[in-house]
Amino acid sequence: MLESLDRHATSLDSVGGKASSLARMAAVGLPVPPGVVLTTNAYAEFVHANELQGLLDQYSVPQICGRAVSFAHAEQQISKLFKDASLPRTVINWLDEARQVLGNETPLAVRSSATTEDLEHTSFAGQHRTDLNVIGPDALNRAVLSCWMSLWSSNAMAYRYHVGIAPADLAMAVVIQALIPSEVSGIAFTANPATGSRSKILVNSSLGLGETIVSGEVDPDLFEVDRTTRKVVSSQIHSKQTMSIARSQGGLASVEIDPNRQEEASLSIRSLEELTDLAIRAEQVFDNQPQDIEWAMANNDIYLIQSRPITNLPPVPIENVKWEAPEENALILRHQLVEHVAGPVSTLFEETYLKVGLQEAWGRNLAKNYPKTYKFEHSQPPWCFVVHPTVNGYAYKRVGTPKVPPGMESPKPTRNPLIRRLLIWRAILGTRKRWIRRWKNQALPEYLEVKRRWEELDATELESTQLLDGIWALARCEADHWFNGIYFGVALNRNHEIRLNQFFEKYAKAAGFVSSQLLSGFDSLALNAQRELFEIARTIRSTEQLFHAVLRGGPTRIKETLQRHASAAILQRLHDYLQTYGKQAFTLDFVEPAPIEDPTPIYRNLFALVIDAEYDFDAQRRQLMQRRDVAVTRTNSYFSPFRRMEFHRRLKRIQRDYHLREEALSLLGQAWPALRRLALELGSRLVEHEILSVPDDIFFLTTNEISLAIGSASPQNDEISRLRERAIGRRLQREAQKFLNPPLRIGHDPNFPKPVERRDDDSAILKGSAVSPGIVDATACVILETRDFGNMQPGAVLVCPATNPAWTSLFPQAAALVTDIGGLLAHGSIIAREFGIPAVLGIGDATRKIRTGDRLTVDGNAGTVRIHDR
Repeated sequence: MLESLDRHATSLDSVGGKASSLARMAAVGLPVPPGVVLTTNAYAEFVHANELQGLLDQYSVPQICGRAVSFAHAEQQISKLFKDASLPRTVINWLDEARQVLGNETPLAVRSSATTEDLEHTSFAGQHRTDLNVIGPDALNRAVLSCWMSLWSSNAMAYRYHVGIAPADLAMAVVIQALIPSEVSGIAFTANPATGSRSKILVNSSLGLGETIVSGEVDPDLFEVDRTTRKVVSSQIHSKQTMSIARSQGGLASVEIDPNRQEEASLSIRSLEELTDLAIRAEQVFDNQPQDIEWAMANNDIYLIQSRPITNLPPVPIENVKWEAPEENALILRHQLVEHVAGPVSTLFEETYLKVGLQEAWGRNLAKNYPKTYKFEHSQPPWCFVVHPTVNGYAYKRVGTPKVPPGMESPKPTRNPLIRRLLIWRAILGTRKRWIRRWKNQALPEYLEVKRRWEELDATELESTQLLDGIWALARCEADHWFNGIYFGVALNRNHEIRLNQFFEKYAKAAGFVSSQLLSGFDSLALNAQRELFEIARTIRSTEQLFHAVLRGGPTRIKETLQRHASAAILQRLHDYLQTYGKQAFTLDFVEPAPIEDPTPIYRNLFALVIDAEYDFDAQRRQLMQRRDVAVTRTNSYFSPFRRMEFHRRLKRIQRDYHLREEALSLLGQAWPALRRLALELGSRLVEHEILSVPDDIFFLTTNEISLAIGSASPQNDEISRLRERAIGRRLQREAQKFLNPPLRIGHDPNFPKPVERRDDDSAILKGSAVSPGIVDATACVILETRDFGNMQPGAVLVCPATNPAWTSLFPQAAALVTDIGGLLAHGSIIAREFGIPAVLGIGDATRKIRTGDRLTVDGNAGTVRIHDR
C-alpha cells in the first residue's frame, strides 16, 4: 500500500526511518519533494509471495574468516534469491499508482527507508540503496527490488549483527519522490560531528546531483555558518572537475564541469543563509536534536531530501580550558593510583574516595611512619595539600610531602653517613616482609570484613542515613586498603625492576638488555581469568549446535543465546567466573558498574574467543616462556661469573614477587559493587520523591546534598528542587570532559627536576615509555571506555587511555598496546609482557592523535608509535 509524504506518515514500523522524518518535515511546511511511500507491507507481501522468509533466515548467517565473521557468502546466496524472485501483482499495481500520483513521465528518486535506519543510534548511513532518475515502470520495479535487496548486503548484515538487530525485526519501506534536477547538492550538519560544537552549521556542497559527494568523486566545498548571525565564518572552495547529471533515458552520467566554473564557490551567500534557516527549522522539528541533512537546489529553490540524527555526537565542548596546578610550587602527575581512573571522575567518587578517604589514609600513614614529624591533623588540609586533586574533572597525584606547621618541626638527628646508609638498606631489605605481613594479616582482613559486612545487608531494609553511612564506610575501607596494602605491592615490584634496569644500564648498556624481556610467561590472576574464559569459549566451540546458535545470534545476544541453549555446566562456569573475577572494576570510579553488574563487555569478549579458532592460550604461554628462557640465557652469557651472580640475585627477587602486584591490584575496587548497591537504593528513593530523575544521578551529588535531600520533608523546597538540575548538569559536564586532553604533568616543584620534554620534528611519531618489547605494524582500534569493548578488532593495536585487570580480556585480540598514561609498572605493561605483545605507554594524547583505522608501527623497544596513512 502507499502513504503520502504530504502528511505525517502513520508509523515507523510502516514507513521506516527516512520516510517518517520526511513526513514530519513536510507536515510543518518544510520544502520536501513530493512523494509517496511504498510501505513495509509491500516488502512483506514480496517475501511471502516468493516464500523467502525461511531461506533468508537460513542464509543470513555469517561465516568465520580468520579471526572475524563475514557475510560475503550470505550476500551472494540472498542476491540470487532476489534475482530469481518476482514482484507480486499487488506490488506492481501499487507502483503504477505511485507513478500516476507523481506523473507517469516524471523522473523519480527511489530511496530505501528501513525501520532501523536514520534513527538516533543506528543511522545505517550508506548501507541501503538509492536510485536516482528512475524513468518508466520497469526501471521503477527494478529500483524497488534493489532497495529491498540492499537490506541484505554484506555491509548492512554486518552492521545489524554488531549492533544487535535481529533479522526478524527487519522491514523496509521505499520512498518514491519526484527527482530534483539539482544544480547544487550536498549535506548540512547542524552541529560539528567531530567536536560536538553547536555554534555553527557545517555545509558540504558541490555541483550537480549529490552522487558525486557520496561516491567521493569530488572534494566538496565546505562552509561554516554561524547559526546566530547567519554569517559565513569560514569557507574552503575546492576544484570541482566532474558532476553527476540526470540522463534523458534514465540513470546518471558523470560529466566534466566547465573549466571556468571549477574554482567557483558552489553556493552563494544568500543560498547559504537560506540553507541555514532551513537546517535550523528542521532541527527544531526533531526536538532540537542535531541533524545530518541532505539537500538539493534547483532553480534557486532548496529542497530537503532527508534528515537524520547525528549519531555518536560528542557533547558540547568545554571552552577556555586551563590546566593549572592547585597551588604555587605544586607538581601534580597522572600516575600511580590515577592510572586506574583514566577518565573524568564523578562527584560522589571525588569527594568520598579521592578528597576524604585517600586523604585521611595518607595522613594516618604519615603519622604512623614519621611520628616525630607528623601528627594526623598536620597531614590534613588546611595544613597540607590535597594529595589527589582534580583538574577539569581529571584526577592527579600531588608529589612531595607536606610542610610541617610552623613551630612543630622536629630536629633531625645527626648520624654518621655510614650508619645512615646502613639504616636505609635495612629499611629496604625489610620492606617485603613487613608489607606482606601487614597486608596479609591486617590490612586485607580488615578490608574484607568491612566489605563482607555491607554486602550481607539488605539495602532495602536500611534507613537512608544508614545507606549514606555505608557509602562512607566502603569508600574509606577501599582507601585504607590502597595505602596499607596494594600500594606497597606495586612499589615493591617497581623497586625490583628499577634496580635490575639500573644494573643493565651500568654493566650492559651496549647490549640493550631491559627487564621486560625477562618477565613474560608468568602466571597471574589476570591470566588465570583469561585462561578460564578461553576454556569456556573452547567448550562452546566444541559443541556444534551451541556454537552455531552463538554464531547466528552474534555478539550482542550471546548472553541470551547461552541462557537458552547452553548446558547447565557451561552456565555454572560463567556464573563462577563472574563471581570470581567480575568484581574487578573497569575503572576505579564507582560511577561505572563492575562486570558482575553489567557483564556485557565480558560476554562480547567471550564471543570473540568463540569465533577465533586461531587463538590458542596454552600455545601462546609456551611460546612466551620459551622466549623468556632464551632471553635469560642470552643475558646470562653476557656477564662474567661475578656479575652473573648479581644478575641472578636481582632477577630472582622480581620473579619471586612478580605475582604480588597483580594479586594486590586484583582487589582494587572490589568494595564498589556493594557501595553501588547502597547508592542506587538511595538514588531510587530520591527518584520516588521526585528529587532525582534516575537513580544513578546520585553519583553526581555531594554527601551534603544527599543528606539535605534525605532529611527534607518537602521536595518542593527551592534548594531541593535544584538538586535534580545540578546532578544532570554535572553528568553532562563529565561527558564533555571526556573529550579533553589532560596533560600528564602540571605545575613545577623546585624539589623535583623538570624532565626533558620529548620532541620530534615528525608529528607522525608519538613517544612514550617502552614497556614491552617487539615491533608490530597493524591498524589502530581506539577503545575509550567499556561500552566500546565490542568495537575491538582482532589483530588491531589497542589504543586506550589506560588499562586495569578488567581490561585483560581484550589483550588476546590485540597486536600491540598504546596508552595515554602509565609506565614501566602500569598494569598494561605487565599484561602486555605476559601476552607477548609490544607496548608503548604514557604517550599522553594517543587517543586524541590516533583514530580507529590508522595504520601504526608500534616499537616496544624504542617506545615510539608511528602513524602512517589514515
